[in-house]
Amino acid sequence: MKLRTTIVLSTLSIALLVLSCGGSSEAPQAGGADAKGVSGEAIFAEKCAMCHDFKENKIGPALQGVVARWNNDSTRLKSFIRNSQAFIKTGDPYANELYAKWNQSVMPSFEGLSPEELDAVTAYLQ
Repeated sequence: MKLRTTIVLSTLSIALLVLSCGGSSEAPQAGGADAKGVSGEAIFAEKCAMCHDFKENKIGPALQGVVARWNNDSTRLKSFIRNSQAFIKTGDPYANELYAKWNQSVMPSFEGLSPEELDAVTAYLQ
């Protein structure tokens, strides 16, 4: 009975994660936009805030200092954001550590984000 409950709860958690963290591929325009009209804050609010906070863990880890935790390598971080599962499969040690630490929870892919949107959101997370 305990195993069945665990499976049901795990399935519901994954479904909630996918539904709450997803969103359209269009970034809303908001204050703090860069020269191209891309707002990292708006992208974060639309695509990330349901699962992440800056100071407290939610469904996913707190993001304060996230760029530094990736050794200031925004290229790796952007690859993880775009498709975490594909990036984990590259064998990246930190990506695999996160995956294990968060009980192999799958972060939704954000492959629809443009390079400018990824730049804006990672700049916002600095």
